[in-house]
Amino acid sequence: PTTAGVLFESDVEAPLTQVDAWVTGAYKWLKRTASFDYLQAFIDAGKTEGLDVYAAINTMVGGKECPYGLGTSGPLFDGSISRDWATVINTPGGLMTCMDLPKIDKETLSEWGYYDPDKYIDKSVGTRFLNPANDEVVNYLLGILEDLAAYDVKGIILDRCRYDDFDLQSDFSEVSRRKFEEYIGKTVSKWPDDVFKPGATKINSPITAMQRSWLEFRAKNIHDFMEKASDKVHSVNPDIRFGAYVGAWYSS
Repeated sequence: PTTAGVLFESDVEAPLTQVDAWVTGAYKWLKRTASFDYLQAFIDAGKTEGLDVYAAINTMVGGKECPYGLGTSGPLFDGSISRDWATVINTPGGLMTCMDLPKIDKETLSEWGYYDPDKYIDKSVGTRFLNPANDEVVNYLLGILEDLAAYDVKGIILDRCRYDDFDLQSDFSEVSRRKFEEYIGKTVSKWPDDVFKPGATKINSPITAMQRSWLEFRAKNIHDFMEKASDKVHSVNPDIRFGAYVGAWYSS
């Protein structure tokens, strides 16, 4: 899930032990006390019933701030992975790691360009994303996928194999800046203003050359990760099917 934590045997990622769920009119933690291999149980049942089993996994995620006062969960919060791996948001007030996001009300979301009365989402109560440009993040995720590919599944499908929900406002970390400057072969003198002004949520017309390069850079990071991930899982099982589910909204 978006809290991270896995339901299979992994040397890289800790097992999932709790999940937030809506139970009898309220959000509560559901604790997992059983120790059996959850994925293997589904594979065994699938074989009995003549069904193929695909494994789906949330990818660029490292934790979640859960609603209704349940608190936080996931490796970004418990310290098992570095906070430096978390995405950095280009907010109207400046750069901010998603780990330090304030409680965001409707007025703040409106200021940030995200408030729609018909589609209100409190982005501070939700998933904390990892930075796809960070090599340590990439290696960490490849290790998880390598463990997953060792199972007798028909295929693996990735969800949230993308940048943070804050769209054009992510990721503006120093890692991304360094990688981007290497990509374009020059220094960005005013960061992030030369790419997007603080808080920008839309691409104005005409698009600048720097912005075009930035979008190419972001797309290349996802492309390259998918290529590496495909190579990794197929090195374990050459016949496994591999793909991604990604919402692709043209407007953003």
